[in-house]
Amino acid sequence: MSETKKKNLLTVKEVSKVLSLHPQTIYDMCGNNKIPHLKIGETQRSIRFDSSDIDKWLEDRKQQVCKTVIKEPVLAFSVRDYDKLFLKRSVSMSGKKGSGHWNYGYGGVISRKTLGGIVRWDVWYYDEHRKIRQEVVKQAVCKKEALIALEFKRRQVFKKLYSDEPDRQEITFSDYAEKFLTEIRMRGLKSRQNIELVVRKRFLPFFGNMALDKINPGMVKDYISERKNVKAKGKSTVISNSSLNIELAYLKRIFNTAIEEEQYSIDRNPVKPTLFLKDDTKRRDKVLTAEEEEKLLKVASSHLKPMIITALNTGMRKTEISTLEWENVDLENRTITITEEHSKNGKAREIPINTVLLNEFKVLKANNGSSEFVFIYEKKKGVVRPVGDFKIAWGNAVRKAGLDGFTFHDLRHVFASRLAEQGVHSFEAQAILGHSSVDMTRWYSHSTMDQLLRDVEKVNGNGKMSGLFEESQARG
Repeated sequence: MSETKKKNLLTVKEVSKVLSLHPQTIYDMCGNNKIPHLKIGETQRSIRFDSSDIDKWLEDRKQQVCKTVIKEPVLAFSVRDYDKLFLKRSVSMSGKKGSGHWNYGYGGVISRKTLGGIVRWDVWYYDEHRKIRQEVVKQAVCKKEALIALEFKRRQVFKKLYSDEPDRQEITFSDYAEKFLTEIRMRGLKSRQNIELVVRKRFLPFFGNMALDKINPGMVKDYISERKNVKAKGKSTVISNSSLNIELAYLKRIFNTAIEEEQYSIDRNPVKPTLFLKDDTKRRDKVLTAEEEEKLLKVASSHLKPMIITALNTGMRKTEISTLEWENVDLENRTITITEEHSKNGKAREIPINTVLLNEFKVLKANNGSSEFVFIYEKKKGVVRPVGDFKIAWGNAVRKAGLDGFTFHDLRHVFASRLAEQGVHSFEAQAILGHSSVDMTRWYSHSTMDQLLRDVEKVNGNGKMSGLFEESQARG
């Protein structure tokens, strides 16, 4: 018998089921030494668990949960005695083992098994308005922890009804919106101008002097209906679903901020996830062929062309390009520095300059090196200013190139796709693009049909192309 079996060691999968956690979470806990474990090999995932250590750790953890969730003991007796005193009804759900419902009159506990065999715990209770609320008890591993959470919720409701604390103040939407706008200006959010425009032009005329806590999902639906039925000034079509979803996201953010402050009478966000609309934007594929790129550069204006070249060779965002200064361009070491101020996620990063872009920058430096900004626009002869917004120039270029629907931001997708096609690792691409996660980098990468055809041809037994690809290329 092996040493592993003698010690009755558990696998990661077994422990994940016991703790109702994802296996990757268990690995992360081991990496941070948050759970007792044993290394049985040299690889990072060669991990086992002594059952006695897990039992002891679990018992200690239960005591910690009791101390942190509540300040005084809630269950002064065992779960069995608690059931004898308060339990009204207990049923097994759908005959599934490990699933059940315990009704205590004022609320209840529900256990359910996921498809992966993990037991989850929910609680339901009556709020101060006698409406039933159901919530998942995160990290709960047994019925006792779920009961503690239920008692905690019951006490919260009781406190709202009979507490001596001063009532939360009421405030109108317009008053809170002004406060919200002041805060985002102080924090210097990059999206503050867009948010303020929507708040003043759309939200205030509709919600105006309504009490913040009286706005309900039905009113938000009315706002959506009004926006979808009214054409914008100077436009022949109504607002798209994707644009309206952006407005709803701003509105949801305002309510969430008010709730988090716990100063006002509002405690629920009326902008429900189900109110968001299906994206109806018809977009062309975010892949630019060599011929399309050549045509786009040919028709682009003189001040737009260098910015397109920069985007295609760095994947930089629109504002990162338009605000780029010469002091952040190191031609000798061939690097561009994106400062925290101009980075979307607030993190500085360095981007390497390839040969194509280096030659372009040398030309720009020779022509406008005296300017503070790399990309400038000469509105009148002798009157030079930073590029700023170049929406008109870009619109003219894509129309002339026959690329309707292709945005400047799509050039960032093109760059990410070309990195992937050349075999650049996702982590390296993430560093260049400045994404907060590798998943976002992968989402930005788009494969062409030719690339996908090359990939599927690789499954041939001899590992060589079958000739079909070459034939298709010849036909194409």
